[in-house]
Amino acid sequence: MLRSSVLDLSPIIEGGSAAQAFRNTVDLAQHAEQWGYHRYWLAEHHNLPGIASAATAVVIGQVAGATERIRVGAGGIMLPNHAPLVIAEQFGTLEALFPGRIDLGLGRAPGSDQATARALRRNLGSNGDSFPEDLAELQSYFHAPAHARRRGKVRMTFPASAPRCAAMLSFIVPAYNEEHELPATLRAIQEAAEVAQQDYEIIVVNDASTDATEEIARSFGAHVVAVQLRQIAAVRNAGARAAQGQVLCFVDADTRISAVHVTGAVQALKSGFAGGSARVALEGAVPFWARLFLGAFSAVYFTMKLGVGAFLFAQREAFEAVGGFDEQYFAGEEAYLSMALKTQGRFKILREPIMTSGRKIRMHPANFVLGQSFFIFFGGPNSLRNRKRLDLWYDGKRERNPV
Repeated sequence: MLRSSVLDLSPIIEGGSAAQAFRNTVDLAQHAEQWGYHRYWLAEHHNLPGIASAATAVVIGQVAGATERIRVGAGGIMLPNHAPLVIAEQFGTLEALFPGRIDLGLGRAPGSDQATARALRRNLGSNGDSFPEDLAELQSYFHAPAHARRRGKVRMTFPASAPRCAAMLSFIVPAYNEEHELPATLRAIQEAAEVAQQDYEIIVVNDASTDATEEIARSFGAHVVAVQLRQIAAVRNAGARAAQGQVLCFVDADTRISAVHVTGAVQALKSGFAGGSARVALEGAVPFWARLFLGAFSAVYFTMKLGVGAFLFAQREAFEAVGGFDEQYFAGEEAYLSMALKTQGRFKILREPIMTSGRKIRMHPANFVLGQSFFIFFGGPNSLRNRKRLDLWYDGKRERNPV
């Protein structure tokens, strides 16, 4: 799916004012969000009478505060004009205020006329030739992964948009009121990654939880991204945007993985696979009909080389090349991502099953579970574009005493 974005300079019309230009920018951003645009970027230009976006970070904050979902950022900040620490603090603050929605685009051109350039840089002594060093310094200010923080390494006060670390795995856990399941899931991820001897971080995307989800995530050293989306694909994408690693591993909050899955995922990606998933086993007691249904489903689904949302991994490059999870779908987005990833390379299904909760089956009668399943099967893609008929995924029911 081709995504469209907006680049705005906050132009001041003839006879108008900067205040009016900012009101027009906010109005356009709100409409762009309603129309389904993906990003809204502001450009940095200085000492130009017809452009109001000179204080780019300030305008970005205003636009982000007036919108809810659209990504907002700079396209781009001319790094030679600024001390890297200042940019890290500005955009780290924006990311802290609007988690998972802030973009930092960078440029190396000093720009502007000579007098303006001198006024901007003063004694920085910076020009386009120093861009690689400036960029490296900027990246050095970004936050360390969760397990590095536990070992006492220093990180910035403000977690700015993270640099990408090629050797690191980013485990992304979407969570809505998961205080009962989340501790076992995070513990399993930590043990799996450490036994597999992999550098890693854990990102919990807290989607409007009203329980102790956030506190539990932080107690495990996870980086928490707070969103209010109630749309699984969008929540997972928010986690991917906050991730530092070049390997993305999506794990549901009620799913347990082991070192076998981590090692298998890493080996598959090193062998040239674009992504993959694993077979599924249900944790706890479930009715016989459910195990029969899961067996039939698995025989077809995994033969088609499709991944389950409970555990799905991908190379970041491949994930971004296909646009991530398709946010037009409120369920089944993992199947569409699997098919998209196949356009970037092979797709691996690990033989060792992950263990995921059977709570949906325990909390709902057979006719409801089968009815929802057949509704999707016969309704096709259109049945997944509206949350109203997808209560199996969105009714928010939770077991208080998980297995």
